[in-house]
Amino acid sequence: MINKSWGVAQFANKANGILNYKGLNAEGQPTFSFPYLDATNQIPLTSTFSNSVDETSRWRIQLGVRYRFNQ
Repeated sequence: MINKSWGVAQFANKANGILNYKGLNAEGQPTFSFPYLDATNQIPLTSTFSNSVDETSRWRIQLGVRYRFNQ
């Protein structure tokens, strides 16, 4: 039986980190925000990795032929 998850390359969702620095509040304390998957609708990022859809997640095969002269 073959598992469909085998060979699937994954990449980190946010390269800039888990928290985004927003600045200092009125009391001088730093404020941070979590990254959103969709910032306009404020859908939170729930997964650390996403599946890659580029060429690294495709099956490949390599065939070779050998011919020997004057054995």
